Amino acid sequence: MINCILEYLESSARKYPDKIYLSDEERAVTFQETEEIAKRIGSFLSKHHPARNKPVAVWIGRDVESVLMFL
Repeated sequence: MINCILEYLESSARKYPDKIYLSDEERAVTFQETEEIAKRIGSFLSKHHPARNKPVAVWIGRDVESVLMFL
């Protein structure tokens, strides 16, 4: 049973690594790329965010990078 978006992303990346997950006018990323980027951003935030275990505000636009930051 999938309980959160990260579990969904990990499961989908295993099943469909080369399938397009997000796209906009300028860029497209696969499930596997999305998982890798989301984990890198999450790791960075967990190491460098001054208030651990606190929410992080994310201002998102309507492009692939914004959605990746959100994940």
